Amino acid sequence: MLSKYSVSGFTKNSKRYGNLLVYEMLLSKWYRHHDNYCGCEKDIIDAHVIPAGFSVIRKGDGYVTIVGPKLTEDVDERMLTTNALWEAVTGTPGRQSWYEPIRET
Repeated sequence: MLSKYSVSGFTKNSKRYGNLLVYEMLLSKWYRHHDNYCGCEKDIIDAHVIPAGFSVIRKGDGYVTIVGPKLTEDVDERMLTTNALWEAVTGTPGRQSWYEPIRET
């Protein structure tokens, strides 16, 4: 497993990712969002995540770890949301109004 946690989230792990801030996507969670909002029946990584400018850093055990603009790059780390990823995956603007912490492992 990529994370000792069972949820998606922002992570810094120097052993796995160096100095990168990454987002670990719990695929079962994001597939549900994709199915409920998009319905294109394509793979969310190939059809949405990569075309939106996100890069896949690691895959495995139900997670895909990504980095990219407005998610983990050029962002204020005290004010992190998944709004950019939500828009890429669902095709609708993200409305997350709370900020997510960074798990440092």
